Amino acid sequence: MKKCLASFLCALFFFLPSFALAAFHSDYEAINSAAQSVLRLEVYGRHNTLLGTGSGFVAFDGQTLVTNAHVMEGALYALAYTDDSKECFRVENVLVYDEEADIAILRFSKPTGLTPLPLPREDDTLLRGEPVVAIGSPQGITNTVSIGNISLLYQENGISYIQFTAPISSGSSGGALLDDDGCVIGITTAAYVDDDDNFVQNLNLAVHISEVAARYEKAAAQTPADDAFPLLVPEDAQGKWEYIAGDLLRFRAEVRNVGDRPVTGFTLYCYTEDRDEERLIGATQVYQNVSRVSVAPGESAFSEAFVLEDAEKIAYVCVAVHSVEYADGAEEINPEPTYVYWALDE
Repeated sequence: MKKCLASFLCALFFFLPSFALAAFHSDYEAINSAAQSVLRLEVYGRHNTLLGTGSGFVAFDGQTLVTNAHVMEGALYALAYTDDSKECFRVENVLVYDEEADIAILRFSKPTGLTPLPLPREDDTLLRGEPVVAIGSPQGITNTVSIGNISLLYQENGISYIQFTAPISSGSSGGALLDDDGCVIGITTAAYVDDDDNFVQNLNLAVHISEVAARYEKAAAQTPADDAFPLLVPEDAQGKWEYIAGDLLRFRAEVRNVGDRPVTGFTLYCYTEDRDEERLIGATQVYQNVSRVSVAPGESAFSEAFVLEDAEKIAYVCVAVHSVEYADGAEEINPEPTYVYWALDE
């Protein structure tokens, strides 16, 4: 028998009060209330290619989404749809991405107004036989609910898992597994399949929520939420990352025209560790717009730190912004290298 990672997307979870006095698995109003914090995900890669669908839930605050790392593999961004599919939120920044534990903790581009799912108390102990409710979007069907029991609690490679019987399918990954108090106790992650790749009934796995909470607390202590880094950051990147969108770097559009520098747009200098010099990255390497600011053509200089992929449509850039000179003579200096990442519209 082999374990198959169902392609489930990130489930969003927030802290809520306990949903109901009655047992959660038989309180249908409480289940439907909890479903408001679980989202269907559409995951997109380069060139706006749809990579797949999955699940996620809101947790910790109204701008944080939890899902499986495998759901977000290769993603540039995700669109998260609410229970009634009437609202959609963009997800493009990540606080935690742990492939070994299969956990991704992401940040929405803006506050959602959604309520985080409640977490259990630290002293709450799960037991085999307890009822559980799984909420996710198998096959892209928004927020399907299934009910089952905890069948096993175990650790593998130092990571805690919950084996449960509530049915899940491909697309449920990243969904919420809730206990009979309405608290989220795990991320629905995987199902077992037989040698013919058929799903084995009632053998499903969730990553224990304690693994998520520990990683979130560590990340929150080290990195302010607003400094979440973008998806698809080069693995060998060093330094502070920022995603150019809106005015994160607050550069003005007019840049002094000196030699081959563009009259408008960003003047970017490349910082390379192997040489003590700065080299202009010209606008001819950027074919369209950067953060909706036009970039005029200019003579370009390639550098080792500049990563360009299919530049006619999209570019991922790893450079340091050293200084920007404006038409009025003002200059902004960035004393420490900031590694910048952006994507261009098609």
